[in-house]
Amino acid sequence: MTRRSEPSLKALAGASAVVIEGESQAEYDRGRKTTIQELAATSPLEIYLAEKMFDCLWWIRRLDSIRVSVIQKGMFESLGHVHRNKGIKALLDAEAWDDPSLQEALRDSGTTRESLPAAGMVKAQDSLESLDKQTAFRLKMFRDLQKAYEAHANRSINQERLKLQNQLLAQHVTLKEVNSGDQ
Repeated sequence: MTRRSEPSLKALAGASAVVIEGESQAEYDRGRKTTIQELAATSPLEIYLAEKMFDCLWWIRRLDSIRVSVIQKGMFESLGHVHRNKGIKALLDAEAWDDPSLQEALRDSGTTRESLPAAGMVKAQDSLESLDKQTAFRLKMFRDLQKAYEAHANRSINQERLKLQNQLLAQHVTLKEVNSGDQ
């Protein structure tokens, strides 16, 4: 574990806040701490990489939440213009499918409870594609950070393995030289 009196690499690198309005700082902090513990990160670099990996996961979770909001907005926009009001929006948000006003809005727009999400996705296609690109970017970043972490954390093991391989190779060469000298 790092000593509390030393600044973290994240603080030294000038990290900015990753929690936005509506998100829980305590939940973020718990997840970050758990990630550091699960990876057994101890050096400043390991801790930094673990934090960045968790940041990627946090972003992916955020993007998934945004995706739901975008689809809900598309669903609302798929309803007939006459029915786009705060009351219908509240009914959609509450998933009050049996409410007569929402059923009328669905009928008038030619959609059903089952088809409205698909209609919403069509309306929100550009936004959803953008979210998918951002999610793919975060996943790639996560994989790259994971590779960097594993390379750093396993560096001493890999060095030891290379030393052993070199020793075996040297022994093999020595045996070849002895065997060729016997002929």
